[in-house]
Amino acid sequence: MGIQQCRSAGSLSAALLLVSTTIYATAEAQVSADDAGCLNTVNKFAQKLVDTQFKEIDSCVKLASKESLAAEGPTPSQCIQNDVNGKVLSAFVKLQGKDEDACASTPSFGYVGPNGGNDAVLLAHIHVPVIFGNDLDTAILTRAADPDGAKCQGKLTKSTRKGVAALLKGFNKCKKGGLKDGSIVDQSTLEPCFDPSGKKADKALTKIANTVLDKCADTLDLDTVFPGDCTSASNFAACLARSVTCTSCLMTNAIDSLALDCDLQDNAAADLSCVEPPAGDFIPAGFDCFETATDCGGASIEFGGGSNNPPIPADFFGLGSQPFEGVVELGGAGDPAFPDTIIERLGGMAFDGHFPQTATTDIQIVQLDLVSCQPITIQGGSGPEQWMVQVQAGPGDATGQLDASKTHANGGTFTSQMVVQPVFNFFRVDLGTATINGADLGSFPLVSDTPTPWAKSDPGLTSGVAPCDTSAFFPGMLDDGGRIPCCEEPAYDAGAPFPDGHKHVVKPHGCIGDCMRIPAGDDCWSTECGTTKFTFCENPIPADFFDPGSDPFDGDLGLGGSVSGADTLVERLGDLDLSGLAPTAATVPIQLVELSLQSCAPITVTFGGGSPEDWDVDVDLSGASVPNGALDVTRTHDNGGTFSSEFNVHPIFTFTRQADGQTRVLDAVNDLGIGPFLLESIGSVPWVNDLDPTTGASTCSTDFHPGVDQNHETTDTQCCRPTGHATPGQPGHIHVTGPPNCSACPTGACCTPGALIGTCSETTSGTCGGDYFGDGTTCTDSDGDNIPDAMEVNECNSCFAGDTCRFPTNPNDPDTDGDGIDDDVEIAGGSDPCDPLDP
Repeated sequence: MGIQQCRSAGSLSAALLLVSTTIYATAEAQVSADDAGCLNTVNKFAQKLVDTQFKEIDSCVKLASKESLAAEGPTPSQCIQNDVNGKVLSAFVKLQGKDEDACASTPSFGYVGPNGGNDAVLLAHIHVPVIFGNDLDTAILTRAADPDGAKCQGKLTKSTRKGVAALLKGFNKCKKGGLKDGSIVDQSTLEPCFDPSGKKADKALTKIANTVLDKCADTLDLDTVFPGDCTSASNFAACLARSVTCTSCLMTNAIDSLALDCDLQDNAAADLSCVEPPAGDFIPAGFDCFETATDCGGASIEFGGGSNNPPIPADFFGLGSQPFEGVVELGGAGDPAFPDTIIERLGGMAFDGHFPQTATTDIQIVQLDLVSCQPITIQGGSGPEQWMVQVQAGPGDATGQLDASKTHANGGTFTSQMVVQPVFNFFRVDLGTATINGADLGSFPLVSDTPTPWAKSDPGLTSGVAPCDTSAFFPGMLDDGGRIPCCEEPAYDAGAPFPDGHKHVVKPHGCIGDCMRIPAGDDCWSTECGTTKFTFCENPIPADFFDPGSDPFDGDLGLGGSVSGADTLVERLGDLDLSGLAPTAATVPIQLVELSLQSCAPITVTFGGGSPEDWDVDVDLSGASVPNGALDVTRTHDNGGTFSSEFNVHPIFTFTRQADGQTRVLDAVNDLGIGPFLLESIGSVPWVNDLDPTTGASTCSTDFHPGVDQNHETTDTQCCRPTGHATPGQPGHIHVTGPPNCSACPTGACCTPGALIGTCSETTSGTCGGDYFGDGTTCTDSDGDNIPDAMEVNECNSCFAGDTCRFPTNPNDPDTDGDGIDDDVEIAGGSDPCDPLDP
């Protein structure tokens, strides 16, 4: 209907009328080329923004059906609502840029700007409950449980996306043509371009019905597969088509500032089947409670010295007292159950649903109660005196400003600056009673260093935060995507252009769930020569490999790093979210991406049992893809914890004859069929989040340092422990690494194999009567089978009789082969603890 009015007269009289109207419009009010360019550009990229959002919906449904959303990551609904990949925000930023480029002036109709596209993105979310109901997380079917139902859901979300795209594209095409030929000059001539009966729109809506019939209706219960608003509808496909039309109509109103009656557009009936959804948030004025971060020292003030503050003058503390210069470190003075800093938001903040959107309010500090961490020393008339310092908010009414940005459904970030007019009270320690003097240094402007998160909903249930009020604004609380809310510390400092020398770091009062979110990255390792071994015992290099007549080689390789520093690189392919109150845990996929080892000594190749030749060996990775491994990380204290890992290795061996430099290359997988083999970590391995530079470690990551141990959350001393990885079921393959250039932990385990388990004792030296297992190892027996974990690393070389080796048993299972007889009993009796048929 609308497109016909744009493109076809239908009769001679109608044609004449249209021509005369067009001529009049062209002469009197035709849209300028600049305005037309602006309108067309905004529509084009607003449609791309909407399509990006719908593709994200498709992707989230698909990932959920494949059970590919990480266990600690977003739920399906959070995946859709919070733009976890940032693609929607990127499309919005692009729309903003195109709008700035194309819209130098504001057209008189059909234009809202980028926020219209953002409103349309929000409207995309109202279509999801129509299909899946209000509990999306349980409504999405998995391919494992219901492959037909999951396939049907995926096909239908895709076809509804294409339906919206067809309606918007048809509208944009009509608009572009009408602006060009002069038939569209105002809102009334633009609105008919929205036409659900258009050819392409009708085709797309029909395809929804065909998808239902072809993919779903014959074999599935539609009410079960789609428990949304169309459940039990007399015509399920028609109900979905109405929702697509409704959503598209509301989006068109939002993008083009139109007043289409979408309730009539979706089914030609005024039945409230399509209504504008509520949107927006309002945060009223209120109070924000903080406590000074860390036990003490989170705040400080400097007098004199390198600051712009004057020193406290002579005679201030009494006749004959010397001027005071120095830094006074401060902490909360009052009961820990009460906040020491309270800031009042003096006005409300309104958000109408746009992401991102900002709001501003005035703020004022209304409570401050800090005390010095230790006394300051004043040179008085009769000698040194000790004085404590108390800082409180003065009686002034100076205000600052808070700028909040809402970037997701449950909050965003903020920055602020505030003015403090402090009163300094000094208490002489040895008098027993307070001697109070006031020091007036004027007003201190404090500015937040970086954007700090805030959350809208009350996060106190999981974080322990004690809010001042329930105003739906919780500064310092990070809750982006429904993960465990955690506390980040707003930092205020007086830098340029303000006088320096003042800082105040606070956190939400009562919060116990600190933030620790570690992005994907690389982990560097260094291999000490001789600690890593690869055996060809069970898979010998065949005869004639090195040259015609060469004997099979079934010996071992002792390996070390071929380069200084890092020779092994492991990539963490996902983010680790370890926020909250320890212990917390997370798992991410990993992959070995770099390996550069060389033999510690040449191997000897013989010909007919004689004619020995020495060959050097280098080990690198094949370029072939291998399955990802996994990193399981547990945070056990404020600065780290332990992890275990496994990864797959596809090695390439390059042999170089010392005599003439001739080389031979061996692919372990393709030539010997022994891989890609899995390497699993031996026991738990320590890691820290913040690295003590005194360890000397060279690391790839700035926030995840594997192999570094900090024994207790109250211990600052760190050291490095070697990390062993062995191949289960394939004795002889072991890789022991550590952080490059890192100071080793001073103790280790010394174990002597014997008839049963031998003996095990701690030592500070590598010299002992038995096998030394490396600095940092212990004689812990996790599974209680009387065999120390350090000995149960599956490193026996079964090719050679009489070899002394560590037991090939599981350190976490007292009965490795599951035959009902513990490992130590089988070993004592001469049975194989790894063979259930050898009791």
